[in-house]
Amino acid sequence: MTLGQKATAVIRVRPYTNLTATIQRWNGSAWVTHSSVPVRSGDGTYSYTPTARGTQTFRYLVPSSTYSGLKIDWIATAGFTLTVR
Repeated sequence: MTLGQKATAVIRVRPYTNLTATIQRWNGSAWVTHSSVPVRSGDGTYSYTPTARGTQTFRYLVPSSTYSGLKIDWIATAGFTLTVR
């Protein structure tokens, strides 16, 4: 993408649930929190306008929850890369 262009990352959680996911950024040595993302009825979006050129890697972290009384463990997505020219 080009500098100043808005990128949108979508997350879909099944079973459908309401929770707050976290989008994290890899800083070269660890995953750090970038922003909280509300997930409603299983869907959430995060829009981001980068301010510098380069490559950044992100991932979603979905916290533990319960569904019909069953515990669902937390999960992290695979990293996805954003390249800004």
